[in-house]
Amino acid sequence: MFVFAGLVSADAVKLKNGEVLKGNILAENADSITIEYEVSSGIKDEKTIPRDQIISVAKEDPADKAWAELTKSIPTADLLGLADYDTLIDRANGFIRTHASSIKAGQARRLVESLREERNRVAKGDMKLEGTWIAADQYQREKFW
Repeated sequence: MFVFAGLVSADAVKLKNGEVLKGNILAENADSITIEYEVSSGIKDEKTIPRDQIISVAKEDPADKAWAELTKSIPTADLLGLADYDTLIDRANGFIRTHASSIKAGQARRLVESLREERNRVAKGDMKLEGTWIAADQYQREKFW
């Protein structure tokens, strides 16, 4: 099983008043930066900040953003079908193609291997239920439904 652990990072804009806005920079030009940031849990807002109010800007690496998005589905959910695994594998392979020079490309290759192993189990009739794999013959014997 492949388990991802780590911090989800974001772009950060530090203002002269000491406030730090973390989120995604949506636009920037010579005069201002527009950032989407989380005001509170699940509530986002956009703010356009004049450059003369900004001390610093730290941008997240695009590979890190793509990796965070990819690993939202890891560990895999219960009862995924073959098509679900194919989609996850395609997304991971897309990450590898797009971010081949990223440090995370190696992790993505291991993720693809792990997803293929899980897909092969599903193809044999095994199922994942509450995070535990149940072999096809055990499923048939015990009638989990």
